[in-house]
Amino acid sequence: MSYSCARRRNVRYDELHNELIQLDWPHERSYGPVFNCNGELIDFCIDDTACKNVLIDSNLFKCDGFPAIGHHDTECNHSGIIIKNNTFDGSASSDGISRGYIIFMPEVSGVSIINNTFISPEKTGAVNPAIIFTNTNDGELICENNRFTGVFSDKITSKE
Repeated sequence: MSYSCARRRNVRYDELHNELIQLDWPHERSYGPVFNCNGELIDFCIDDTACKNVLIDSNLFKCDGFPAIGHHDTECNHSGIIIKNNTFDGSASSDGISRGYIIFMPEVSGVSIINNTFISPEKTGAVNPAIIFTNTNDGELICENNRFTGVFSDKITSKE
């Protein structure tokens, strides 16, 4: 997966509920319809497949009050996710609540967050964790050589 820049444009505030990159599994009654960058409908295959071996590398995420990368489903075992050489710029908090720039539920494993830059505004209006990873098993999260500029309540937390 490769993007040069990810941001929301011309989206109403009440539509801002998801991550810029949302890792989820397509299953019955899940989200949709899905469109490509040209606005064309994508054939959305409901196959109950978790995301595995995902590389998110060298992107600029312009955050606007919601996470840049994460997922919602607590039943899906995503694994092998590498997030490296990215810049996360802007606020990950909205209405006094922050879900962090990167957020993963307990079932996610094998995540590496390496050599990224997190730039938070000096004032966020909420607690402002950079990374939320709720799988507390040893070795499931590797965080190395990340840079944090601005105000953060936590750089890495295991509590949501």
